[in-house]
Amino acid sequence: MPDYLASPSNSEDEDIEETVYIVSVDVLMKARQLVNPRKKNHVTLTLEKFNIKDQEWVTVKNPLDLVVETDNFSSGGFRNAFLRVSKDKDKWVIKTYNDKATDTITGTEESIVEDHTCKQIQMHCAAI
Repeated sequence: MPDYLASPSNSEDEDIEETVYIVSVDVLMKARQLVNPRKKNHVTLTLEKFNIKDQEWVTVKNPLDLVVETDNFSSGGFRNAFLRVSKDKDKWVIKTYNDKATDTITGTEESIVEDHTCKQIQMHCAAI
């Protein structure tokens, strides 16, 4: 039972059962505050996978339609993580490079982010 509810009190009459909850004024005041819905976008992703045997990138047949929350739920040293939900209610975590990582990739490596990502995936496939 939540902290803001007092223990229910039952009447002594066995035929009629009555439950009374006591709610604090603080909880009632918070309940009337407007909670704005999270901003979301609709995104269609065309997925690719790396075929290590043939050494080529292959497009996956069905694109992935997702509803994307615009605010990340986690952030690390290199990437931000966003929650995305498909039409089938499957949850996905999509990671994007943060600004510092993008600057490092494009500046130090003199590469574009997409090429860097492809290299990372190819290296993971080779390691498996």
